[in-house]
Amino acid sequence: MLRERFTFGAFLGLFVVGTLVSAPGALLPAWTADFGPDVHRAMGLFFNMVLLGLLVGVGLASLVSRRHPLIPISLGLLVIG
Repeated sequence: MLRERFTFGAFLGLFVVGTLVSAPGALLPAWTADFGPDVHRAMGLFFNMVLLGLLVGVGLASLVSRRHPLIPISLGLLVIG
């Protein structure tokens, strides 16, 4: 049962992050038309905050769960990306 909960939690986390990161990119042309070119600066801030949140989240998760080697590896790949 624990494995299924972990798999479901991982799927849900990836789905939410993917939705949050991809939705503004899809809506950017409409936002630019409605609000002007200042939206690009706000979008840059949004994506930087998403990256910071992911870095902090993965860092905290690696502190809590030292037994899973993929968490520090994913943090390194996120920094490289």
